Amino acid sequence: MSGIIGSSNFGRASAMIAAAAAGDNTPFILVTKSSSQGVTRGGWSKVTWDTETVDSDGAFASDKFTVPANEGGRYHIHVRFNINSNGGSTKIGMYKNGSHVYSSSNESNDNTVETNWIVNLAATDYIETYSYAGEPSPSVQTDSFFSAWKIIE
Repeated sequence: MSGIIGSSNFGRASAMIAAAAAGDNTPFILVTKSSSQGVTRGGWSKVTWDTETVDSDGAFASDKFTVPANEGGRYHIHVRFNINSNGGSTKIGMYKNGSHVYSSSNESNDNTVETNWIVNLAATDYIETYSYAGEPSPSVQTDSFFSAWKIIE
């Protein structure tokens, strides 16, 4: 298969994310920003997301992904922040149930920082994204995203 797959192809019953006789990779979310968000220099700032491209199980609110009841297991979390040109070195912080548990950085002053994280989550656990920027006037841009999906095991 080639080409672009529209978000309507990723519902719970979609063959695009189903595995033979093993279940499917839901819940699955993909969220983005419709406008840039200023973040604090030299401190952690919560990044909010306001555009749901996909939310297969209604597991996302503007600031966090919450594992639905009966959906505990291993999850793949993928986050990318694109930072404005004076954003400098940036870190992505992953918070689980309100506590900082993982971070990734781009210490090279690149305008993009991206991370992939495999984590065990129980029902009702939640994940939030934070940014730590080292330069003046940083902001997370609109082409940033946050995605998460359950891994079939």
